[in-house]
Amino acid sequence: MSARHRCVAFLVAAAAASVAPAQFVHDLVDRRIAPHPRPPRFAPIVVEKHAVHVKLVDGVATTTVRQTFRNPNGVQLEGTYFFPMPEDAAVDGFSMMMGGKMTSGEVLEKDKAAAIYRSIVSRLADPALLEYVGRRLFQAKVFPIPAQGTAEIELVYSETLPRNGGVLEYRYPLRTAGPSPYPVNEASLIVEAESKAPMRAVYSPSHQIDVAKKGDFAFKASFEQKPCVADRDFTLVIGLGGEAVGATLLTHVEEGEGGAFLLLLAPAQTPGGETVAKDVVFVADTSGSMAGEKMEQLKRALTFCVRSLNPADRFGLVAFSTEARTWKDALETATPEAREAAVRFVAEQRAAGGTNISDAVGRALSFPQEAGRPFMVIFLTDGRPTVGSTATETILKEAREKNAASTRFFVFGIGTDVNVELLDRLADEHRGARDYVGEREDLELKVSSFYEKIAHPVLADVEVRFEGVKVDETYPRRLPDLFRGEQLLLAGRYREGGPAKAIVRGKVNGAPKELSYDVVFGTGSKHPSIARLWAVRKIGYLIDQIRLHGAGKELKDEIVRLGVRYGVVTPYTSYLVVEDVPLGQTGAPAPGSERRDAGDERRRRA
Repeated sequence: MSARHRCVAFLVAAAAASVAPAQFVHDLVDRRIAPHPRPPRFAPIVVEKHAVHVKLVDGVATTTVRQTFRNPNGVQLEGTYFFPMPEDAAVDGFSMMMGGKMTSGEVLEKDKAAAIYRSIVSRLADPALLEYVGRRLFQAKVFPIPAQGTAEIELVYSETLPRNGGVLEYRYPLRTAGPSPYPVNEASLIVEAESKAPMRAVYSPSHQIDVAKKGDFAFKASFEQKPCVADRDFTLVIGLGGEAVGATLLTHVEEGEGGAFLLLLAPAQTPGGETVAKDVVFVADTSGSMAGEKMEQLKRALTFCVRSLNPADRFGLVAFSTEARTWKDALETATPEAREAAVRFVAEQRAAGGTNISDAVGRALSFPQEAGRPFMVIFLTDGRPTVGSTATETILKEAREKNAASTRFFVFGIGTDVNVELLDRLADEHRGARDYVGEREDLELKVSSFYEKIAHPVLADVEVRFEGVKVDETYPRRLPDLFRGEQLLLAGRYREGGPAKAIVRGKVNGAPKELSYDVVFGTGSKHPSIARLWAVRKIGYLIDQIRLHGAGKELKDEIVRLGVRYGVVTPYTSYLVVEDVPLGQTGAPAPGSERRDAGDERRRRA
């Protein structure tokens, strides 16, 4: 056994904060470790350098974030750094600069990692800890940040990018939490992309970028600014030209255990040239908190949605505040006359009263439905329930009991005070989707774009099966409906590679339809991020089971096992990074201490 070893661990975080995606928190909070009777005031820790490198391959992005923080104070401090992660992102690595080199982290169980971290901090060594503290929000503890010195950390994560029609969008949370008088001294972001589909348009609506094209199938985009006022997130929009790729299969082979795969399906047009006739109910929050420009934008957005309905569609309108009010008691066919009458109803709405989400959900589900037609609810709100049933579990239970016809819920959260857990679960449990808009974002544009994405369903009741290769543990367990130009993503495991067929079945206007794609499951491919992305989806499924049925030991153990193996930060795992120190050296734990325990744990897994 080497006289030097690295201690790395994950910690289970007990906290679980609800944070709206629009509330990007990106700040370093400093505090003293030792208690002080009257703590002095400290100058804020500043971001010396913020460097981001993105590798984008066929819609899967791997982002490497390296940040340097400077402590301008005369004493060393511990920093707590909050980072907003994209939905379904997988953390590939977390490191801290120690002794002139980046020291990587691994995963251990919560209690062990917590004990090690406390032990090391008490000895004034250099641990860094990455924890899950809520949905899409992660926290890194860094100690020490030397007096008048710097600390450097690196975070790597993977994600699949959302596709709307022929457009891919990448977003990076560059904005700090709230207005800050302290700009980033130096910020840079580089995106290197390649794709099987031609990428004709590359544009950033948020920052001035330089784009170097390498033909139609690769490019490099870069942004750099000194100093940089981090007042907005970085967004990159990629327009895909030519015919959309029918099916893209990415695989990763693990030694002796088969492999993981990611199937991305994007049929560009409706099968057979048909558009699915749908039933849709628009539910709009008109409570007092919507007063002002927010209400005017909401009216314009609803007007756009109503006027964009297809002639064969049927629709309804529900406005809610202290109670819910319907435009009509039954669904109306989207004739020109009906659409204009609905527009007038929208124009008459005024913002006043409380927020009765329970009544609004019940009214939306009370409309008579017709077999063979997709039924969807577009639910828009800026607040938390204050009238009627207000408990999240109660509202969700009521929705499940009333939704016997499998109505899809598409929810839209507006502002910073929404109940994120409630809206997320309404969408997840009812096979829909969700989106959020911040206080300063253009609500009309966001809602209109969101509706355009779901306005043209291609296949309802989607199922995917494979011929030629045995697959299992596929996620999501229930596939959402497939919309025109959108991307359907399925992650799973396979036993042995080889050529196969991916067969997608669904319904168009009640009639069965089938699409078939020739794919090849690799036998030697190595894309570790694919295995992590699969693990993230399985962990999400297990967490949903805990939320619905209780936290059984087997489910927790499986989440920890997956988190440790694939480096996924979850409510039960976190990252801990500790500097290499010779055993027995002054300031380091003696043999048999927590540090030895973590090293033994790592060697057992190896």
